[in-house]
Amino acid sequence: MLLGKEYAFDLVRPGIGMVGACAERDAESVFGRRRLDCARAAVAPNDRGESVGYGASFRAKRPTVIATVALGYADGLMRAIGNRGHAAIAGTRAPIAGRVSMDLVTLDVTDVPNAALSTEATAEFFGDTISLEDVAKGRRHCCL
Repeated sequence: MLLGKEYAFDLVRPGIGMVGACAERDAESVFGRRRLDCARAAVAPNDRGESVGYGASFRAKRPTVIATVALGYADGLMRAIGNRGHAAIAGTRAPIAGRVSMDLVTLDVTDVPNAALSTEATAEFFGDTISLEDVAKGRRHCCL
């Protein structure tokens, strides 16, 4: 489809190209910058042993700082990445803590510098720190 009309035929399947990925090296020149960021809704401390999310599938092994992000499986975030995937805040990866719910996901931001001080920083699900190509290759980072 991106190679020209002679490759389009009657039907094309853009696949991940719909969200900006492209097998071509110059994908950014075709699609522009590709990012998925979401604002954090809240940041709260959790004590050792406290759980987060449905089914208490995440239990803190140490005092932790949990950020709640307003993005969930209703927005395209895969439920399968609960307790496995990552987002990034200010260039530092933060693991997903607990299950992905319909409208929210929680991140363990304990090791993110200054994470407890502000809810203004956004969580990057793909962009500069986590590439869309890594997500597509199934490196357990994100979504879609």
